[in-house]
Amino acid sequence: GGLALLTWHHFKVKLPYYKRAAAGRFDVEKAKKEFEETYKKISTSMSQTEFQREVGRLEVLGELIIREQKG
Repeated sequence: GGLALLTWHHFKVKLPYYKRAAAGRFDVEKAKKEFEETYKKISTSMSQTEFQREVGRLEVLGELIIREQKG
């Protein structure tokens, strides 16, 4: 519970993105759009759980976009 549960939400959201990328189904243009939408949505008015989930999403999208651009 507690802070560990918040961390779990942060990392749980990342797994499906990594799985899609590993399977060769990563669409960088779609990811860029989702990155911008997620970035605009993040707010300190969110619950801790929502915040952790969306920051995790932003992080994984950024990681994969950067990796794709670096080739």
